[in-house]
Amino acid sequence: MKKRIIAISFVLFALSGCIIQDEPDTLHYVSSRPELSECNLEKTVNERESCYFDIAIDRNSEILCGEIGSLSLKNICMQKVAQALSNPKICLKIQNDDMRYTECIRRT
Repeated sequence: MKKRIIAISFVLFALSGCIIQDEPDTLHYVSSRPELSECNLEKTVNERESCYFDIAIDRNSEILCGEIGSLSLKNICMQKVAQALSNPKICLKIQNDDMRYTECIRRT
């Protein structure tokens, strides 16, 4: 009986995600855009996303911002590109962040 309780407890613990959980850095998404191919060599998602961000900002490209998986980083990228190009239409691509959207519109 005691072994059964321990086994059930372990299964519930594992199913809760405390043991079996993918690390965010193990995601395998890579952009197929040639401009971002150098970023695909990065080992972690965070490094890859930062690389995508840097190139998108350097090129003032909302299209490249769209390749960023992290919504918060993508929104920052869209705001910076919108401001750099003085194009408030790009602000419309900011999602689920009313403060950033308002700030973007105000500064473009």
